[in-house]
Amino acid sequence: MEITSAGDIVVRQAAMAADRSFTEIPALIQEDVCSSVADALKLSAVILDRIDSPKRLSHIAAVAALTDVGFQAWRTRDEHDKNPNSGSFGMGPDRTVVHLNPAVRTRAEFSQRPDELAHDLMYLFRRELKQ
Repeated sequence: MEITSAGDIVVRQAAMAADRSFTEIPALIQEDVCSSVADALKLSAVILDRIDSPKRLSHIAAVAALTDVGFQAWRTRDEHDKNPNSGSFGMGPDRTVVHLNPAVRTRAEFSQRPDELAHDLMYLFRRELKQ
């Protein structure tokens, strides 16, 4: 995690679980990505409450990125569990960046609805990577 001088909160984490079997094809699991994004949003809200307790910052923009994922399949957990050893590999970009629309939301939304916002970002990832 990093907080920049501009006030950006950057959370970096692996999109793929480290405990995946070597016999499985590499895949981004939709539910894992969504959970990771939700955790990052929740952590960011806690950090923001800590560094801006008077709540001067009233609006926030969330940007999420997946990097180094160009050849990994995008699957739901159910799809992967049914057939972990075969599937199609993505040929997508090496970096996919998404943001909510509208991009700027109230601070309260991030504190009260991080799971919903994470689902929205996850669907944007899925749309970009499935193209």
